[in-house]
Amino acid sequence: MGTHIASLRSKAGTTTQVGYDFRSTASELVRGGDVDAFIVGGFHGFVPYGAMRDDLADELGMPVRELDTMAGQVHDYFGLRELTAVAVQRRDRGSDRAVVEGQHRLRGVVLAPDAYSRAYELFAQEQRDFYYCVTYQAIALACRELNATRLAISHLSKSHEFREDIATWTAEALADFCEASPNEAPESLLFVGCCIGERHLRGIKPLFEERNFLLRPAIGRYETDKTTWVKFVVTPSA
Repeated sequence: MGTHIASLRSKAGTTTQVGYDFRSTASELVRGGDVDAFIVGGFHGFVPYGAMRDDLADELGMPVRELDTMAGQVHDYFGLRELTAVAVQRRDRGSDRAVVEGQHRLRGVVLAPDAYSRAYELFAQEQRDFYYCVTYQAIALACRELNATRLAISHLSKSHEFREDIATWTAEALADFCEASPNEAPESLLFVGCCIGERHLRGIKPLFEERNFLLRPAIGRYETDKTTWVKFVVTPSA
């Protein structure tokens, strides 16, 4: 599982391993058994989605243009008044053939609002709220709607603007989800893609060791008002 950073242990006894892999492609991570769901932003430029889109579409079994359309909706349309992420299932998810043959397969992709999206404008002065809420929502979608257990997340910041505190907010969201829903806690979370370095992740292990992140108070309406958490689970037509 890439390079290990820390182990997150919930009060219920579940363990989630956190690490990073900045060299492998999306397909290599899937076929190596390290990842079964990706969390990526929806912006089409020179960002993780742009670099991964061909691999992701191939693993999902759909045309790139179809995935681009959904990514564009997350980026431009859904974010006008609320935070919305889209969970995209693999097209042939119902088949067990890959499991029988010992092949690893992608369960799906969560297209999440990023710092380029319209949704980011809602949090102009509250960056922590944005990154925490988007990450929590995306992890919940991956684990609940895609039944994923090995997650990978790319930077949701603008290019070259990822910071240590963003990584820490990501880890806080993961920890709170695992405490709130231990039966759905993922086995692992990998930081992947460009613009993230090992130096950005150094606050995660101390955070887990201090254990002062558990079930922190709700942050604004985006964490508590489920009417703003529109969960679009997109299953492409056959």
